[in-house]
Amino acid sequence: MQFNSPLDTMDTPFAATPQAAAVLASVPGLAAVVRDDEQRVVSCNDAYSAASRRPIAELIGTRHSDYETNAFTAERRDLMRAVIDQNTPRDFLQFWDGRAWLCRLIPLDHAAFGFPGTLSVIMQAPMGTALVEAGTIHVLRTANFGELSTLTPAEKRSFFDLAMGRSNNEIAERHERSVRTIECHVRAIHEKLGTSSRSAIVRDASERGIQLFTKEQWLTMIGKGSLGRGPGARKDPVGSSEIEPKDSTQTA
Repeated sequence: MQFNSPLDTMDTPFAATPQAAAVLASVPGLAAVVRDDEQRVVSCNDAYSAASRRPIAELIGTRHSDYETNAFTAERRDLMRAVIDQNTPRDFLQFWDGRAWLCRLIPLDHAAFGFPGTLSVIMQAPMGTALVEAGTIHVLRTANFGELSTLTPAEKRSFFDLAMGRSNNEIAERHERSVRTIECHVRAIHEKLGTSSRSAIVRDASERGIQLFTKEQWLTMIGKGSLGRGPGARKDPVGSSEIEPKDSTQTA
């Protein structure tokens, strides 16, 4: 199955110069950030600042490790290192600040910038894009759940199944839980996300791009995800500190 990334419609360079970075940073709706090989933010645009929920001045000089988990930081560090060492751009899909983002990581033109590093261009993944099914894009295993960090791991699992249009009975069977427990999850999701109907949950999930991920990818992100909302969020040094409570209503 052939698939062209929406980023393919943009004239992204093989190695980014300052001029090319400036042009990409000016594209409406496209977040752009330049990092050195130590993951420090050198420059970014307003779209990246808005997505990160911090002013540009506060972002300059920060690293992933300043506000994300060790696992989150390590996965992106390794990806950046591969792009720099191989001098080859890479596309990937990540769940960041509670939604799916399509990203292209481009090596910097070392001579032009004066240091090694990467330019990240990031856009919200279009709804309905068959990225994962096409098997053409790498999906990061660690996530920043943003607003969804208020959900417990069990509620995140139910949220995913609700997004896929499954009934409470189907979700209970898939996760070997009682229907009553799933009903409790649904009520908690409504309370935490401010929704009032299943259709509203599905719409919210669609806008976040949840359906782009497989069940296995979603479960992996829950297990390795960050609790934070971006820069300034509470850091959990071992990955996710969320521990699912035992299901007191589970049937035998």
